[in-house]
Amino acid sequence: RFYLEKKEPFRSCLLALRQIILDSDPDIRETRKYGMPCFCLGKRHFCCLWTDKKLHILALKANLGLDHIERLYAEGMLAPSIDGPYPLEEAPRLMSYFGKAEHHGKVVIQMDD
Repeated sequence: RFYLEKKEPFRSCLLALRQIILDSDPDIRETRKYGMPCFCLGKRHFCCLWTDKKLHILALKANLGLDHIERLYAEGMLAPSIDGPYPLEEAPRLMSYFGKAEHHGKVVIQMDD
């Protein structure tokens, strides 16, 4: 029901993420925590899909399941989404850009040596 209550395109994105996570390992199972879908590998939660009106994120618990995430990355099943790099001089504009949720992926600011 969590997924079906979301508006498009978020519903489709969340369902696709859910399927990618579940397909990545037969030992991963989906649970609920605080009303949001969470995924366990063994007995530990390693990932939650969480949204509110402005945020739609995949939350990984710090340092839990990193070996699994690393394996998925190495197998080409996950790819980072990077917005940038931008020069340091654009940092003030990028703060607004990030704050308005106009970015796609991690905003990267390049620091010159």
